[in-house]
Amino acid sequence: MKKNQFLGLAFLALGSCMFVSCMDDKYDLDNLDMTIGSKVDLWLPQSSTAPVQLASFMDLDEQDFVDTVFNQDVKDTIFYAKTSGFFELEMNQIVDGEVKYSEYAPPIHVADVPEILEEEDVRLDLDNPVILANITSDAPSGGKLEADFKIRSYKNDEKLDSCLVQGLTVAKPKSCSYVARKEEFIPSKLLDPQFGEPAFLELADDQNFSDLILNVPDRLETHVTRLKASGFGTPVQTPTKVRVDLQVYAPLCIGPRFKIQYKSTEDGWAEDYGEDIEKAVADNLASITVEAKIDNDAPLDAEIEVVPIDVNGRDITDLPKLTTTVSAKSKDNPFQYTLKTREGSGRNLLDFISGKNNTPVIDGIRIVCTLKANQNYVGEYLRTRTSVRMKDVRLGIKGDISYDAN
Repeated sequence: MKKNQFLGLAFLALGSCMFVSCMDDKYDLDNLDMTIGSKVDLWLPQSSTAPVQLASFMDLDEQDFVDTVFNQDVKDTIFYAKTSGFFELEMNQIVDGEVKYSEYAPPIHVADVPEILEEEDVRLDLDNPVILANITSDAPSGGKLEADFKIRSYKNDEKLDSCLVQGLTVAKPKSCSYVARKEEFIPSKLLDPQFGEPAFLELADDQNFSDLILNVPDRLETHVTRLKASGFGTPVQTPTKVRVDLQVYAPLCIGPRFKIQYKSTEDGWAEDYGEDIEKAVADNLASITVEAKIDNDAPLDAEIEVVPIDVNGRDITDLPKLTTTVSAKSKDNPFQYTLKTREGSGRNLLDFISGKNNTPVIDGIRIVCTLKANQNYVGEYLRTRTSVRMKDVRLGIKGDISYDAN
């Protein structure tokens, strides 16, 4: 199964049913050891899919933005987003009070984002993103430096949002702080032991990191707005450097605005099934129906639309599209999709398979799946074992059929 088929949900079963050459042998019309008479209502035996996990479409081996970690708080493996960068400050002298400095802060580029996060209307609204700061300083001991810095996010050179961090403390040669709206579990694999246990620095009430990454930026930029010294006493005349290595750690913990949308096409049907079905159908193929039940253990609602498309990728308006919603954390959601022609169109389904009567040939389906936060599950982590499963899948075929497979 392709990794992008998780969000196709039930429509992949429809695809496999219509991909005659890809069926299980017992479903292949070429191998049915029987003669089917006219005006049949044939239902093939029930089957079920294996659970398709969320991890199967996150491209974990092909990108650097999303990773997984075992979270001790929830005792499970979760997804998190990450990116990193740094800024450096250089001071010619340090005097208690405001300190003059020069700054070097290259952009923090966000690269290799999973395809599902590249859509324009994505809302990566996360409950508590964290900035982890490893600080290296050659300032004399006994004094303290406090830095305020602003982080800005950009996408296609357009500013998205900004967040001000106040009071980042430099008091040791090496130290670590993490900045967040509330205390958060930090994976040990992100911590460098030489910087010690990270200290928690809380953001001001009107500041948050969530909006920085809400629209999945392509870069972040930092700018130090103030540097203050205290406890040094006599001026320090030796040039001093401070380097702050930043790492964004954003566990995929659902916020109230969370929304991601996945668009996909499953095509190539015309080449795969056309000849087989034409051999099996004598005159009129009235409908093909898929019935199933769907189990969804994700903390997200799934709004799904499927539209039949022709060999040029265009919508076929004379065939019905399907819209359905699969609720978060639910079982036995009924699913039914019947592929048939609209009444009064003057065409039957076989026309859309053979291309007769100037009819566009059906070649597949276009799928749009929108995953949205369910307000009952805001604050819940996306876990790698999250999955969707179709069960009790049945394929039904109606029409005037005459096929001798003996």
